[in-house]
Amino acid sequence: MMKTIWHTSTPQELTAGLGALFFPVTAILLGIGLLRAKAVSTRTAAMLVIGGVCFATAQAAEFQMQIFYPLAALSWLAGM
Repeated sequence: MMKTIWHTSTPQELTAGLGALFFPVTAILLGIGLLRAKAVSTRTAAMLVIGGVCFATAQAAEFQMQIFYPLAALSWLAGM
């Protein structure tokens, strides 16, 4: 995946690729920050972290996309 992100023809493609790369990281950091600040319930913050980890796993292991993408969506939905 990294090879296709860095070898793009336009800056818009690079921006979209980096956004897809950093999206799970922001969900994980948001969940950790909310957990540390005690701003929401522990379950909600944990579901954000679990959803981010599952989404990142689905991005990295493309052969398990059918498992981890729905699992990420369900954890984010349960956290809401």
